[in-house]
Amino acid sequence: MIPAWDQQLGTLTWCIDQALRAAGGAPTCLLTGNPRTVTMDHVAGIPVRHPEMVALGRHYGCKVETCAPFDPESNPVMERWVQTCRHEFLDRTLIWNQRQLVRALRSRVRALL
Repeated sequence: MIPAWDQQLGTLTWCIDQALRAAGGAPTCLLTGNPRTVTMDHVAGIPVRHPEMVALGRHYGCKVETCAPFDPESNPVMERWVQTCRHEFLDRTLIWNQRQLVRALRSRVRALL
């Protein structure tokens, strides 16, 4: 997990690239939230993806999909992960900066694996 501090296109593509490199590959489907940088618009209820996100998916051989907005049932695993991180880190740990947050999240992921 790589925390993104903003929703800018460059930041999101960098985070996705780093996560897929660390995982050693890509899944067939890359499920993201619903930021404006991934889905530019909706035409007749069909999401229009940002061309750079489509290119990133093609580069890794996966399809970029988004969750339904404000619907935890569309991505319950991620919702549970965020809830667990909030309870375990924010309730018990004082995080001073991004470096400390990344280190704490990585140690948590290693403990789970």
